[in-house]
Amino acid sequence: MEPAWSLDSIWNNEHLGIVQLNHKGELVAVSDKWLNLYNYDENDIASLSVGDILSDRRQERESRSLLDEIFQRKRRSYRLTRKFRKKNGGYFWGNVYVCAATDKAENVLGATAVVVDISREKELEFKLRYLSSVDPLCQIFNRRHFFKLSEQAMLDARRDDAPLSLLYIDIDDFKKINDLYGHPYGDEILVNFVRCVKDILRVPDIFARIGGEEFAVTLSNASAPEATRIAQRILDHIAEMNAMHRPDELPYSVSIGIATMREDDHGLDDLIRRADKSLYRAKQAGKNRYRTDLD
Repeated sequence: MEPAWSLDSIWNNEHLGIVQLNHKGELVAVSDKWLNLYNYDENDIASLSVGDILSDRRQERESRSLLDEIFQRKRRSYRLTRKFRKKNGGYFWGNVYVCAATDKAENVLGATAVVVDISREKELEFKLRYLSSVDPLCQIFNRRHFFKLSEQAMLDARRDDAPLSLLYIDIDDFKKINDLYGHPYGDEILVNFVRCVKDILRVPDIFARIGGEEFAVTLSNASAPEATRIAQRILDHIAEMNAMHRPDELPYSVSIGIATMREDDHGLDDLIRRADKSLYRAKQAGKNRYRTDLD
């Protein structure tokens, strides 16, 4: 059946970037919207390949494989969400729908791809994902995301036969600070503490606010001696910051419980349970110190 009206309105649609590819995967025609999306002009088309507009080699291999399936009549179409590369080096996110282009005898001549820019939707998605994983005051991971990342870190450590340790940290007498000076000042203490800890931690370490004045750090590839060194550096750094505090700032301290992964640990809960017991012993010993599950 022939179309009831001209398809020019689709080709010229301001929301759809359309490209036609021959059976070699070469670009043979593009719409003005497509050029606008990728920041190319018509003179660039002859030298472009699929790899030029995708963000990495893995995506290029996958896209070429899917195109080959279309050209070999193994599939009629496919749909993907991709991060595309622009001529100027920038990127945008798009939904792409690719279908076979055939003649009346159903011979595959090439493919037609339609791209819709979804960068705004992706930006909102990333923002919501970030907000759902981060503590709003301290701007570090929240409890839920900490458990997700740390459980995976434990699996990775077991797979690689690597050590892993956990620090469980509590700000000493924080309730008294809040009661005497108010919650806004307590919030300042929390933010200051987070800044101090970030100064010490390594890039792969997982740092989170577990609740109230309680924090946790998962230390990948960290044995018990390495974990105690990091804990002591945190204590020392807080002491240094306290020594430089302004007259209107209240010094504070923290206690740290340390646990190192064992063969018989069934999950993160076992590690946290031992770190929490170590933290309790640090509090009982006078606060402003660490204790380990080996003590």
